Amino acid sequence: MSRLGTILLFVGLILLVFALIAFRALSGNLMPFVWVFFGCAGACIVGAIFKDIKFFIDLAGQRTTKHGLNLGALVVIVLVIMVLLNFIGFKNPKKFDFTKEGLHSLSDQTKNILKSLDSDLEVKAYFVDNQNDGAAEKAKFKDIADLYTAQSSKVKVVNINPVKNPEKAKTDNITAAGTVLLKYKGRTSKFEDLTEQGFTNAVIKITHDKNKTVYFVTGHGERDTEGAGPTDIQQFKKDLADSSYDVQSLSFAEKQKVPEDAALVIIAGPKQAYFEPEIAALKDYLYNGGKLFVALDPGTKTNLGKLTHDLGIDFSNNYILDPFGQLVGGGGATAVGMEYSRTSDITKGFSKNMTVFHIASQLKTAKDKPASVTTDDIVKSSPASFSKAEIKEGEVKFNAAKDEKGPLTIVESAKGRLTDIPGKPASKEFEVVVAGDSDFLTNQLLNFQLNHDLALNTVSSLAADKELVSIRPKQSEGSSIAMTQVQSTVLFYGLVWILPLAIFFTGGTFWYRRRTV
Repeated sequence: MSRLGTILLFVGLILLVFALIAFRALSGNLMPFVWVFFGCAGACIVGAIFKDIKFFIDLAGQRTTKHGLNLGALVVIVLVIMVLLNFIGFKNPKKFDFTKEGLHSLSDQTKNILKSLDSDLEVKAYFVDNQNDGAAEKAKFKDIADLYTAQSSKVKVVNINPVKNPEKAKTDNITAAGTVLLKYKGRTSKFEDLTEQGFTNAVIKITHDKNKTVYFVTGHGERDTEGAGPTDIQQFKKDLADSSYDVQSLSFAEKQKVPEDAALVIIAGPKQAYFEPEIAALKDYLYNGGKLFVALDPGTKTNLGKLTHDLGIDFSNNYILDPFGQLVGGGGATAVGMEYSRTSDITKGFSKNMTVFHIASQLKTAKDKPASVTTDDIVKSSPASFSKAEIKEGEVKFNAAKDEKGPLTIVESAKGRLTDIPGKPASKEFEVVVAGDSDFLTNQLLNFQLNHDLALNTVSSLAADKELVSIRPKQSEGSSIAMTQVQSTVLFYGLVWILPLAIFFTGGTFWYRRRTV
């Protein structure tokens, strides 16, 4: 190749590099002088080729050049494919979550809420960038918000720095950084809990036109909805309020009638007997299409067994003993729910995780239930469980002559119409869920595995909030192995004695055989 041709080719390549750098620096805005770079580069390269045309023809005919061109073409094809894949991925972003608990995915509940949006949901996130904590909070919220925008095109997220935009913060009444404002159909809502649960709860509140009222019956030793103790149900009440329900107390001592605005009545763990007028008020409420959630504990005399029997469910008032209770840190009287209804909205999305009930009673479908009533076994205990009429010290083993072997029903639902009463209008369809234990609602057990989902799904299903019925956002539970005493003993001796001895004798055998050969 001639000296002039070499200089022209070298200058052309240098100018081409400068043209590309200028193009990149100007973010793609091709200014006139950038075109000059490209034009000069092209002229120099074309001039070099024409100056030494014979050299390039001979070079192209060489075997090594052909192999090099083939390799270069292959490299170009691979680069083009990678660019196309990246472009497609950029235009159609997809995320994959391989964690067991689905930590980096939206829960089914959130997806259902977002599907129900029929208007744009404006999300204004107020974060300060120049603070370490503010930057961390902003990054945390961005990870969550990206999941929402990817799930629904109606979610519009805008980041605003309240320091740089004090007027916007004042207009939206934002007093602290780290606050997120939602706007939907003229309604507004704020939240500072930068988790999926906090975000979704805020969306639920702002999208519901009218909150439904849930009543907790009081006056019979029921679980305390205001107490923070381990046996109280303050957290359950708070979660219902966060899910847009208006939670109220109902005392039959004041008025022996269920309020007309009641979407659901909850009786959680009463210890004292209900009077006949109170039971009549509940029955009248159900006759008119009421919804009832009853959680009873064995060993109590509440007179509610007669009511549940008339609704098609017998409360056995016995005790379920379960060896698997020891695996979850409980005793033999801790029943573990392992089998779930696949037809009920309450549990059809449940996995193989457990629900835990501390001292539970067995439920059965009443043999003489009304023909108009259908029942469904919502939760059943493990196959290893069994029932006892009463618990006595030293009598905790299964007795085939007296005890009933599991799985045993712990939670059951009934739906239908009560027998019409002469002189009254035809009855409307009622719905009731009965649990043979109220401990799973307490502050101590509510957040254990699927207990939280079972409790809130029951309320959502009875209150006809189908979009709220699903698995709630998950939290990392870590990896653990649950073993019985026998299994742990076998594993210990297997790893400490049997396996090392087997390796030792196997090695000794091979050593001896090689030595004697």
